[in-house]
Amino acid sequence: MAGSAPQADAPPLLERLSDALAYPSQPGPLSTLAAIAATHVVADWLPSLPSMLIDFIAWAAFLKYGFEALRWSANGRDAAPELSLLVGESAGWFGVGVLVVAQLAVFGAAHFYGQGAGLAAGIVAAFAMPAIMMLIAVEDSTLLSLNPLAWLRIAARLGAAYFALVVFFALTVAAQIALAGALVAALPRFVAIFALHLATGWLLLANFRLIGTLIHDHRDELGYAGDPLLRDEPQTRDDADPVIASARRRGAGGDAAGAAALLLDELRARPKALVLHDECRRWLREAGDAATLAAHGKGYIPLLLDLGQDRLAIDIARESQQCDAGFALDDPADITRLAAAAANAGQTQVALGLIDGFHERFRGHADTVRNLLLAARLLAERMNKEASAHALLQRARQEFPEHAMIPEVDRYLEFLDRLGASGPGAKTGAPR
Repeated sequence: MAGSAPQADAPPLLERLSDALAYPSQPGPLSTLAAIAATHVVADWLPSLPSMLIDFIAWAAFLKYGFEALRWSANGRDAAPELSLLVGESAGWFGVGVLVVAQLAVFGAAHFYGQGAGLAAGIVAAFAMPAIMMLIAVEDSTLLSLNPLAWLRIAARLGAAYFALVVFFALTVAAQIALAGALVAALPRFVAIFALHLATGWLLLANFRLIGTLIHDHRDELGYAGDPLLRDEPQTRDDADPVIASARRRGAGGDAAGAAALLLDELRARPKALVLHDECRRWLREAGDAATLAAHGKGYIPLLLDLGQDRLAIDIARESQQCDAGFALDDPADITRLAAAAANAGQTQVALGLIDGFHERFRGHADTVRNLLLAARLLAERMNKEASAHALLQRARQEFPEHAMIPEVDRYLEFLDRLGASGPGAKTGAPR
């Protein structure tokens, strides 16, 4: 949520920078960087077409790992991941596409319009890149990552820290260019290629680490609730509960499903014991039981909302949606409240997933127009889907012509019509 203070214990930026530069020296990232650099050396020995294909595959693998490291860092993890397990394959390829398009835009602007235009395109690319990488790695949203309004929103919330990311990224690109010439001139070609890709990967991974740690330091401003799969292990003080202690003994013996079943049974008698819910979800994850994890989330979220734990409820909703694409809450009031909270926290996909199909499941409900308007705003302002937003609002007007929020719907329809005539820059004037 914008406007909140940074975390009181956040280290100084220079300390964060030093940590980021040392981060790739851990065994996991170091071995990954070495393997990817060696792959580029092999690619250089092959004919042009297979060489290019292998280069792209290596870059996609590196970016996938980099997004994983970013997500781990955003969740407060200092240890680097050994493998990339949370980030999908498509994220790496999308990252490659973003970098290729950015390079083509810079070189194309310089070639056709002069060095000044190339410099301007480079500045825009450097400004956008940290936000794009954040949104791909943390939000799991490729479309949202291309929305300039999302870049500006992140920059505004992070303030000077965001511009430090921009400068560090620009320096990384400059260092890569300088190293390319120096290493090729001083070393045998295969050694130079290995050293160049190792150094470039090191600096880019340091960028990912710095982005992740700043997300963690400013998680309240960004509304980042964290990834449930990276949440810290439950505190040992919970062992005082005999059921939890028994479940942990089962889990330690390799029976994660049995540990979860024991806790689910206990929750029937103690449905409001949050510590039991959290412990149960831990063992359901360990057992890989996505269906039960989503079913549990459906009952756990209303309890969290009753207790004012909206931020954790968003967290659980996101995980439940990942487990079950058709995940839906039963209470329309809970859906409306949680979707609004998720939208305010920047969790666009969570919000849209919650209100998807609301108007069909709860026909005539008083919150239908409110949720259709929220969905339209998210689609138009964060995902560049103005046509879909327009269709939702037209449906609201047709089905609820007398609803109290129809004047607000009409104002937003007028805004979308102006947007279509004026271009993307008009988005900054969106009505509220």
